[in-house]
Amino acid sequence: MLEIVVEVIKSEGLIEEMGRTPCCDKNGLKKGAWTPEEDELLVSYIKKNGHGSWRSLPKLAGIN
Repeated sequence: MLEIVVEVIKSEGLIEEMGRTPCCDKNGLKKGAWTPEEDELLVSYIKKNGHGSWRSLPKLAGIN
């Protein structure tokens, strides 16, 4: 019965689908090894600021 109520509420647009929001936009995500230029940016940033959060490191180092 609960499933039917939830489906009716969803179909009426009263609630959105539950779930985790993505932590990052995976469209355009580059995979593979760092280029020598990206390596240098990372090394320079880490030497100056420490690594901090590994997840945010590339963005903070200027690699997008």
